[in-house]
Parts: sequence; C-alpha cells; structure tokens
Amino acid sequence: MSLFKETSRYGVVFLMLFLSQSDPAFWERFGFEGAPVAFQALDLAGTLRHLHSTGVDHMRVVDARPRARFAAGHIPGARSLQEIPESVGDCPDLADAGELLIYCDNSLCSRAEVVAGKMGRFLSARLYVYRGGWEEWSSAGLPVER
Repeated sequence: MSLFKETSRYGVVFLMLFLSQSDPAFWERFGFEGAPVAFQALDLAGTLRHLHSTGVDHMRVVDARPRARFAAGHIPGARSLQEIPESVGDCPDLADAGELLIYCDNSLCSRAEVVAGKMGRFLSARLYVYRGGWEEWSSAGLPVER
C-alpha cells in the first residue's frame, strides 16, 4: 500500500473519531460551544413523508426566515422565529415537541442549520432540516398560508 493511501486511511479514521466526540469539553478546546448537534437533512419527498406520517401535535414546523418573509407566505402550521433562540425560554411553545422540521429560503440558506444547531442544545426533539426550503415548497404548488 502506498504511503498516500495509508496516510489517507488514517486521516479518515482520525476524522471519524474527531467528529464522533460528544463531550462538550472536547469541542470547547477547539473554540466550539459544545458537541455538534445532529439533525437529519430532508428533501421535498422526505419532508412530505414526515409531515404526512406524523401529526401536527408531534412534529412542529419552524420557519427560520425573517418575519417579513414569513408574513408573505409560509408552510401551513409553521411558527416563525423572531431571532435564533439561545434557550428554551426563547421558544417555550416548542419545549414539548417530539420532532421539529426547520426550513429557510432554499438550499443555499444556512439559517435552518444554525437554528437546528442552537435548538438541539436545549430541546430533546428530533431535528429535521428541509433543505429545499420555502422556494422549493412554493414552486411545487404545495399549500401555503399567508
């Protein structure tokens, strides 16, 4: 085996071990606020499947876009966030949610991932990020609320 392949293999193993660390102190040594929060990224089909298979009481939808964009149109039943939450006190109505589906404008917008990362630190809900966001949803002709 060549030195490059051997080094690459050990690099991959190191990276996997590095990313699997769940101890917040480990991550704080590198300037992070704790261990990364896991969420599942969904495409449109996955989003529709999850919304259909779980009730609104179990899965809550969170619109991570600015309030003005939310007011112009959003996924039915979605809740708008004024700001990115820092604690459960910033979103007490979501504290008992079993699952959260978070979306933003489109796949280029990272605000949904940022919100998922913050909320995952203080909520026990399973987190999903709908990557296609509002643009894909509205372009597909799916129901909207205004």
